[in-house]
Amino acid sequence: MPIIQHLGTAYASGDVAISSIADLTSQVSWTIWPNGGNYTSSFNNATDYYGSRAEITSGDGRVRHNEYEYHIGTKFNARTDDTKAAIFQIYGYNSSENNFNNFYGGTDPGNLWGIGVGWNQVATDMFLTNSIYARSELTSGNGAYFVTGGTGNRTWSFYDGGASSNSQGQSSTNREAQKSVNWAWGANEAARRMTYIVYASNHPFHAGKVRLFIGENLIHEFTSSPGTYDDIWMFSQHMYPSGQQSKFDAIDMKYRYATSAEIINI
Repeated sequence: MPIIQHLGTAYASGDVAISSIADLTSQVSWTIWPNGGNYTSSFNNATDYYGSRAEITSGDGRVRHNEYEYHIGTKFNARTDDTKAAIFQIYGYNSSENNFNNFYGGTDPGNLWGIGVGWNQVATDMFLTNSIYARSELTSGNGAYFVTGGTGNRTWSFYDGGASSNSQGQSSTNREAQKSVNWAWGANEAARRMTYIVYASNHPFHAGKVRLFIGENLIHEFTSSPGTYDDIWMFSQHMYPSGQQSKFDAIDMKYRYATSAEIINI
């Protein structure tokens, strides 16, 4: 049987170290997003975050967005080596199903919120006091993110760069796809976890791909790819409408990331 050499480890062809999101969640070494940012003003922290009116708090990666059309981007990277995978995950929520289901901005297609990853640029290249979606600083092909009106069965749009739209709805600029996605409470927390995987550039099955999962379900494979760019940074953004702070506080989304040298065949 042929052997795949990957980062100093030999695998029989067809054998993989990680073959499900459950395996990934239990086997990689996670780093919680550290506390930082600023809930009431713009920020450019020395090592952690860049953006405005958002913070990571409580020591568990919990994100709070204050007011609309702002973002928080990481100055740290989910990976610094293109031959390894980067993983960005929403790993936890508030225990209330009602709070989860109420995370909706009232418009579909909407752009209440979205998360993503970027490369070949850094967080400080973005516009400090607006969302990444609303602007053009994120060059087409240098990122992968979505926007959605919230939980439930909603229309989602997937982008590879800034959408240049400072308004409600889902812009067609730099959009790869638009589709219906059911982000539901599910049977357990694992079923509603959201996971980005940026695969290694030398991956034997998914080289350089960026994929988004909810639970074990593949939601979107982006056309946009980092290729051999080493550094992968992350961001979270709140667009429209205004006055939704309490919904972010109620859903209590918690962020973490990891780097993996294993073959991930998911």
